[in-house]
Amino acid sequence: MNETAEKRGWLRPLIDWIKKNVPALWNGLVKAVKNGWNAFKKWWNSLSSWVRGGINFIVQGSVWELFAGLWGYFF
Repeated sequence: MNETAEKRGWLRPLIDWIKKNVPALWNGLVKAVKNGWNAFKKWWNSLSSWVRGGINFIVQGSVWELFAGLWGYFF
């Protein structure tokens, strides 16, 4: 885990929210981030609106910022 990424205040609440509310998405999320931006966009677009809404509420940023933050967190 990257120390800089951990300092992003929204990462831990986002990860906790996903694991608590939609744990089935966890492996897909990690795989999509690992496979790059295009895979992540495809994964993102496959989510239901309430899941994207919950994530957007926590992140308060763009999908790119979400991807970049998670990439830094995992890798």
